[in-house]
Amino acid sequence: SISISPAELSFTAIGQTASLVATVKDQNGAPMSAMIEWMTTDESVASISSEGPVSSITVTSVGTGTATIVASYILSQYQQR
Repeated sequence: SISISPAELSFTAIGQTASLVATVKDQNGAPMSAMIEWMTTDESVASISSEGPVSSITVTSVGTGTATIVASYILSQYQQR
């Protein structure tokens, strides 16, 4: 499973930033390494620092409205547990 912290952000001004961290856990709840892919549903509202495989990003308020930041993970096919 994947979780994002904090689960919700709220900005009061354009240009404000906040960090998000994604954590991937296995079926037993133990943290595991994985490539994280990030995206924003509305780039005119919130931009993200990277869409690459990193576990933390910076979100910047660039406009008014609502956007959802999505994180997904990819496990290496060579990973053994």
